[in-house]
Amino acid sequence: MKKATSVEEYIEVNQHFADALSILRRIMNTTELEETIKWSMPTYCLNGNWLLVVGCWLLVVGCWLLVKFKTKKKTAQNK
Repeated sequence: MKKATSVEEYIEVNQHFADALSILRRIMNTTELEETIKWSMPTYCLNGNWLLVVGCWLLVVGCWLLVKFKTKKKTAQNK
């Protein structure tokens, strides 16, 4: 499969999901999120952090929410 370099190209390559991808894209573009391509899939970022990835395979369109967890640094006190 050809790697997409833009969201438009990703939708074009995945024509069987064009309607669903276009609807998701329209929804995401009403927010303040920045649209980009990461891992050859549409990715939406907030303040430079990846927040949501959209992808499709076989008969499925999926959205993955990416969450950054802050963890405490291990010290002798909190082991």
